[in-house]
Amino acid sequence: MATIAFAISAYKGTLSASLACQSAEEGWRRNASKIKILHWPASDGGDGLLECLLTRRPAARRIAVTVTGPLGTPIESFFLIDRHQGLLTAVIETSRICGLSLVPLDQRDVMAATTFGIGEAIRHAINHEGAQQIYIGLGGSATQDGGAGMAHALGARLVDRFNKQIGPGNRWLSALDRVSVMRVESRIRKTPTYGLCDVLNPLLGPKGTAYVFAPQKGASKAQVVTIEDNLRFYSEIIERDLKFSVADVPGAGAAGGLGAGLMVFCRAKLVPGAETFMEMTGMTQEMDRADAVVVGEGRVDRQTVMGKAPYVIAQTARRAGKKVFGIFGQVALADSEMLSLGFDEWVSLEKVCGGLEKARANPKEGIAKAAAALAQRWNVLATVN
Repeated sequence: MATIAFAISAYKGTLSASLACQSAEEGWRRNASKIKILHWPASDGGDGLLECLLTRRPAARRIAVTVTGPLGTPIESFFLIDRHQGLLTAVIETSRICGLSLVPLDQRDVMAATTFGIGEAIRHAINHEGAQQIYIGLGGSATQDGGAGMAHALGARLVDRFNKQIGPGNRWLSALDRVSVMRVESRIRKTPTYGLCDVLNPLLGPKGTAYVFAPQKGASKAQVVTIEDNLRFYSEIIERDLKFSVADVPGAGAAGGLGAGLMVFCRAKLVPGAETFMEMTGMTQEMDRADAVVVGEGRVDRQTVMGKAPYVIAQTARRAGKKVFGIFGQVALADSEMLSLGFDEWVSLEKVCGGLEKARANPKEGIAKAAAALAQRWNVLATVN
């Protein structure tokens, strides 16, 4: 009996990874009932990281916390505590603390959004839960403050020329005069910390966080320029005062520059999010159990190959000699490019549902239809082989 593994990521703002896997199974069984199904809800550090981890590591403890949300008001959130590599490990999801999904469309203010809550969660994990290492999923943020808010919450001094702590968000970075980490607790800077990156964008430049991601968070063209200028000034002050250069580090631009802030103020190491998730959940080791792997997310494009979960999982499955299928909301790559990425077959929900809006209106059925179509193709391939 063939075994099909559904390693599908969340369809951002539409369907969680777990529900997507369930919908795919339902559709696949319409055309191939005599199969064994594995559910591997997948994440690369963005939206849904904690949910996906909980499905794979149900013994992990949810730690409820009240933290500062992206617009400066208190919100209820949580992180996970579990043992990993023999150490008590905290896993924090940026999108659950300062995520864009937490801000109503009419209240979005990319210039004011803050990462302060991330610093609060880190302190709670270390001081109250005794975390010996911390993993932070970077993705889905509403922020562009370079991690300055997080640094403030950790005790760092980011002051203006009047020796007053600067305000929240990217807007106030232009007022920065000095940076000091003298008041950051030593155990925070000594606790191994890892930022799970789903992108390799640097902090600055045409491929940096301002030009690539700020428009997705509501920034105007003029604001994008201001954000870039403020982050450049911020990075120069950091390099002058802390002797730490972050402007060009791959991944430093993740989560509005939070990647850079983690490196500077927590001495964090930036790691590939999807590969780290696979290692934490044992997915790589379980690949031999499947005959075919189905991946998916909302859109496949040129950013996908920069470390997004579908690409990383597809490559891992291909190296293990498995058939690889994809279910995507939209496909923005040519067929030849999809084949070069290692996909045997793929389906676009936009096409199978007759338009993107129809796909969004009933994503469960759309994914089921796509999976049913792939199952038919699987039957053909099985017959041929």
